[in-house]
Amino acid sequence: MISVWAAVAAWLVAWTVLAWLSMSLLKQVRPGETVPMRRKGDGTPAWRVQPGVAALFTPALATAVGLVTIGVSLLYGHGEAPATNVLLAAVFVAAHWVQVTMAIKVLEQERSRR
Repeated sequence: MISVWAAVAAWLVAWTVLAWLSMSLLKQVRPGETVPMRRKGDGTPAWRVQPGVAALFTPALATAVGLVTIGVSLLYGHGEAPATNVLLAAVFVAAHWVQVTMAIKVLEQERSRR
């Protein structure tokens, strides 16, 4: 168990990094492009979404999970929170980093083929 305030700090850092990653993605997308969100086994995009959706999907999910875990810890944890809060925050950052990196890579490959 860790202090609930340490868990809050971990989530605040995670949300900051998620916002930075999302802004990085949005800067790389050109007008009219859609962002690949999932890949097929052969590496081609399975489905695409508008840039705003791609930029907000993981941060929105992380926000919901973070608020619930912090809320439960505040209500029932007596000032303590499970250490998994830090792990969850890190997992969301890692997942969004991979998604943004791969999306930018695919967009650049598609542009070079044009």
